[in-house]
Amino acid sequence: MNLQKAKLKDIPAIMEIINSAREQLAANNIEQWQGSYPDQSIFRADIIAENCYIIKNSAKLIAVAVISLGDDPSYQNIYQGEWLSTEKYGVIHRIAVTANYQGQSLASLFIKKAEEIALSENIKSIRIDTHRDNLAMQNLLKKNKFKYCGIIYTLREAERLAFEKLLV
Repeated sequence: MNLQKAKLKDIPAIMEIINSAREQLAANNIEQWQGSYPDQSIFRADIIAENCYIIKNSAKLIAVAVISLGDDPSYQNIYQGEWLSTEKYGVIHRIAVTANYQGQSLASLFIKKAEEIALSENIKSIRIDTHRDNLAMQNLLKKNKFKYCGIIYTLREAERLAFEKLLV
């Protein structure tokens, strides 16, 4: 398996994974990603910014995530808790793994990559958020030693549970 930066030509395959994830979330009565978000334009911007990563098995794209460094406007205010760090941080967004490859720790590979990128820039923490009902993502975060910090609201005003992991 090969983890690499996504290219614009990968957008159709990325959207297949996102649409599959959207269907799975709906089947589990989770309202996350049930509108048009995330769409092609968001991934296009992520790819142009060189923040979108994919995992391929041979030539088939099987997982996607966005890893970036710096401030995320959604993380400016946190409620019913506090962040572990006030320093610069890395962010992981939009993790999705195609159904046939779930349970193989591919999402954890993105987390490890985010940690490597952050540490290479002397950044000591990673933040991520998820829907209150997305227990699979919450379990992934606990497994990867993220700590629950509180509640944030996305720019689309959606409530999310916020997590952070200190890297030192």
